Amino acid sequence: MADLPQPVADVADLPQPVAELTQMQEGDEVVGQVLRYVRDGEVLRDPQVQRSVLAERDRFVVLDGLLFYVDPARKDRARLVVSTVLRQQRRMGRWAV
Repeated sequence: MADLPQPVADVADLPQPVAELTQMQEGDEVVGQVLRYVRDGEVLRDPQVQRSVLAERDRFVVLDGLLFYVDPARKDRARLVVSTVLRQQRRMGRWAV
């Protein structure tokens, strides 16, 4: 089995505690579907999400309960999949990364 990719940021560098980020991902309409698909094998409900995710299913991984995307250019690194709430916070300057 191949080694799992390493998250881009250390857990200490994340904008919220892991439990809160997991809750945000779970509660997000799209990200939650993807998380449950990767983690639990749950069927994707939204046909548009299904097409997008199935085309790249091997690029998603769950590490420490959080959903990450493995960048094909940097297969050894994984980026946190950001929920809608965090994207909005980032746009408003509340999360500087």
